[in-house]
Parts: sequence; C-alpha cells; structure tokens
Amino acid sequence: MKLGVEHFLKIFDEVPLGLSIVDLDYRYRWINPAFCQMLGYSAEELVGRTFVDLTHPDDLEVNLENTRRLLEGSIPHFRLEKRYIRKDGEIFWAALSVTLLQNDDDSPTHFLGMLENIQARKQAEEELLRRNRELTLLNRVIAAAASSLDPQTVLHTTLRELANGLDLLQGGAALLDESETQLTVVAEYLQENRHSALGARIPIAGNPSTQYVLEQRLPLAIAEAQSDPRLSPLHGLMQQRGVASLLLLPILIHGRAVGTLGLDSFTPREFSPEEISLAASATAAAAQAIELARLHAEVQRLAITDDVTGLYNRHGLFELGAREVERALRYNRPLSAIMLDVDGFKAINDDNGHTAGDQVLQAIGQGCARRLREVDLLSRYGGDEFVFLLPESDLRTARLAAERLRGGIAGQPIQTVKGPLNVTASLGLAQADLTTPDLNALIDRADAAMYAAKRAGRNRVMTLA
Repeated sequence: MKLGVEHFLKIFDEVPLGLSIVDLDYRYRWINPAFCQMLGYSAEELVGRTFVDLTHPDDLEVNLENTRRLLEGSIPHFRLEKRYIRKDGEIFWAALSVTLLQNDDDSPTHFLGMLENIQARKQAEEELLRRNRELTLLNRVIAAAASSLDPQTVLHTTLRELANGLDLLQGGAALLDESETQLTVVAEYLQENRHSALGARIPIAGNPSTQYVLEQRLPLAIAEAQSDPRLSPLHGLMQQRGVASLLLLPILIHGRAVGTLGLDSFTPREFSPEEISLAASATAAAAQAIELARLHAEVQRLAITDDVTGLYNRHGLFELGAREVERALRYNRPLSAIMLDVDGFKAINDDNGHTAGDQVLQAIGQGCARRLREVDLLSRYGGDEFVFLLPESDLRTARLAAERLRGGIAGQPIQTVKGPLNVTASLGLAQADLTTPDLNALIDRADAAMYAAKRAGRNRVMTLA
C-alpha cells in the first residue's frame, strides 16, 4: 500500500473506527480518538507502548504470528478477533484488521491497524455459550437424578456434574437428622486419595455458615475457607481436605431447608453470580428428585403396610419373607414362623363394634413389635391373623418368643372405646426345612399348628410333630 503517513493524519480524527499506526517494532506512533475511547487510554499514554502490552495473553501468540507473516509477505493483510486489556483492567473485544504501509520502493514502514468494536456481540455470544453450558449441565443432572430413586445417588451425581462443570474438584452433601440439630454427610464427590467425611455429623449450633444457609435459605460463597470466621468450627476440616474456597447451598424441598450441598475449590477463587445461579439450579433439580424418591418410597411403603396395625401387610410379607425362606434354605440357616390368631375375634367385633376391634388389632400389633427383635418380620396376614418370621431362630427359640407374645396379650386388658377387653390368642409354630420349599408351605405348616392350638383349648402355643 503506497501511501505515506501524512495522508492518514488528515482523516484520523474523523474516522469512527479505532485507527492506529504502529512502528515495525510494534510500538504505537499515532492513535485516533476512537481507538483511545475503546481502550480507555489517552493518545499520550499509548504512543511508545507496544500492542503486546495491551493484548490479552491468550490472544497474543496468534496476533504475533499473523504480524510476522505479514512482514514476510506471506499474507497481504490479516483480520482477527482478539481481546484487549483496557486501562481499567476490563476485557475488550475488537475485530482487528492490519495491513502494511509501504514506501515507493515497496519497503514496509508501518502497520495500519483498524479496530471494530465487537464487545456487545462477544458478550452476547458468551452469554449464549454460558446458558448452553448451564442447560447442558442441568439436563445431565436432571437425567441422572431421574434415573435413580436413591437420594444418595442423586446427590452424588449432582456433586459430580457441578464439580466438573465449574472446574472444581470435590464436594459434599449433608441432610438434617430427625432432631434438626445437626447435619449428616450422606454423599460426596472426591478426588483420589482425599479424606472421606461420609457419615460425619456437623452440629448446626455454633456453625454460622450452616446456620445462615439453612435459616436464610440462600447460597453462601466463601473465598477464604480456612480463615473466614463464618467457617471457624470447620477450619480444621477445611485444612485437612485442602479446601481454599467454598460454595454452600441449601437443599430446599417445598421451601424448607432439609440439608446443604457444598462445592470445594483447592485454589482461592471468587464464585461468580452465574456460577452460584447454576449451582442453585442444579441443587433445586436434585432436591426435586430427592422429594420424588421420598414420595416413591412412601408409596412403596404404603403398598406393603397394613393401615390398621402399621405392620407389613400380606403383600409385604410375601415380598420380603420369600427372600428370608430362600436364604435360610440355601445357607442351611434356621428360620421359624409364628402364626397368631386372636381368639374369639368375631365376637369382639360383633359385641363391641369395628372401632374396638381395630383397637384390639393395633394393640396386639404394637405389643408384638415391642416383644420381638428388629430383624424379625412382622405382618398382619389378614383379618385377625398375624404372621411373624424369625430369622436365625430354631423352634426352641421361636417357642420362647411365642410364649412372650401370648403372655403379653393375655396378661393385660386392652383399652378400647368400649372399655378394657380381655383378649387371648392362639399361636402355631413351624421351622423352615426341606419339606417347606417356599414361604407358602412354611405358613401353611404354622397355620396348621395354630388350629391345633385352637382345638386344644386356645390361648396356647403349639408345634406340629
């Protein structure tokens, strides 16, 4: 381009594009007002500085490479979109077009640079990219959460996706216990060789950060996790786990905080509003999945629970009991069944009404639950019949348990709306063996023993030979 510098000086101040003339050693010689306005410098501040000083480090190499090729004559000009660092430290996006100014003998004298402000477009593109990343991450969280009805799995998946999506390395989730005085860590996402805190209990009292998140139901970003006073009770844990910064979010179900989700950074960082919003959205999706899992578990529980006694119903007995019989036979372990029938229950109902009858059944169910072990399977088989399965119990042990049940029922009147009622029960025993290949056969044998107890005079325990 065979034009002297003087030709450009006349129009410099009137061109709306940012224009600059740069020496071959990359130093600015002339800059127009539009260029100065874009970068926030005065012309005096820029003259003598190199474009290297103003270029974002990530864009410098491609800028220098194109400049070298232009000087070599490999290309006639070049255009690239690059980031400048303004005087105020902000990033400024511009489209830079560069060509050479030459003497009459075609020797280069200067670079002519033209800047077009593309800041708004780049910001829109970055916002769109951010939103796409956010939606992609949320979709992964939602899809993974929907594939599991286990709250721990849901929380682990959420932690993994958020940690990877936000360039973090680990995180943990804790849920309130029944007393709501402490949190228990129920899920983690950790790097290898990191100390696990699963099962750890975190008191709420005296823990300002946790109290804030649970009470205010708002996220809390802490840049200095090992020294911030709001984390003072946890400084030891933060140091042990190498946590430099922390983002803590509430797990909300129907507006109520039921736990917290924490994301850890091993290097100090400030969490941006966009990152906090993304983490909050993912945590909300996880909370919905947890509530869905809870509702599903409740439906499942109701499907196998007797609504009068609170024990397993017949469906629950066969769903869980069949496995116990199979296990006992496969591993040659003792398993006994007790069939309990309330003596004269039809007369109790007829004489006192169904409300009193239900109260009798409730009292018997509750009393038996108190007198048997947690590992025993208790069910209302139907009507006034109950079936209890006792793992690791032979007939001798089962008889002792059955006598406790019989004595407990007969030994004290049951309070009902019609007053105290004296009630007894007949019980039959059977132990699983090769002649009882399944739960039905085991129950049939215990049932036969129970009817033998009825015929023998009721209020007794019987075993068939």
